[in-house]
Amino acid sequence: MIQVTEIAARELKDLLVKEGKSEYGLRISYGGMGCGGPQYTMSLDENPTKAEDVRESNGVKIFLEKNIETALDGAEIDFVDDPMFGKGFTIKHPSLTGCGSCSGGCG
Repeated sequence: MIQVTEIAARELKDLLVKEGKSEYGLRISYGGMGCGGPQYTMSLDENPTKAEDVRESNGVKIFLEKNIETALDGAEIDFVDDPMFGKGFTIKHPSLTGCGSCSGGCG
């Protein structure tokens, strides 16, 4: 199962409260293939679709497409605050490997 770190949960809950969307959940969808493997998108929504299962981690609702649930088993949603790249949420998956960033070209 995908997990949400404590810091990511805290940041996400704060964001939802600020936007008046405290009942919303985090939707994770397949976004295509990149040089480092599969890419996923994250968005906020109030309700899951029929094609999604609802999970919870650290008090955060996760709307996860049923067809990618197995692929994200063991993944972790984290919040990063990097002086060079800024702040944001990221999905880390220990079994996926790749070049990391495609900005300079891969391979």
